Amino acid sequence: KFIPRYNSPYHIISAHPNILTYMLDVPNDLHIHPTFHVSQLKMYIPNNNALFLSHIWIKPTLVINASSKQDWFIDCIIE
Repeated sequence: KFIPRYNSPYHIISAHPNILTYMLDVPNDLHIHPTFHVSQLKMYIPNNNALFLSHIWIKPTLVINASSKQDWFIDCIIE
């Protein structure tokens, strides 16, 4: 509950540099206040696939079995 979470990058709606806060465009279903102090934020740096090819996340393919239950097919497990 008290561990900081960094969910995903959000757009900045407004900045208040005099009090060091930013208002972010967070989804309403998170039920959190959209204003954050700069100490709680991380700068978003997108992955450079040319430099870090191994960091590309590939979502497993969805397989529907005979009972119409959804299963995920995993190609391999990387240690």
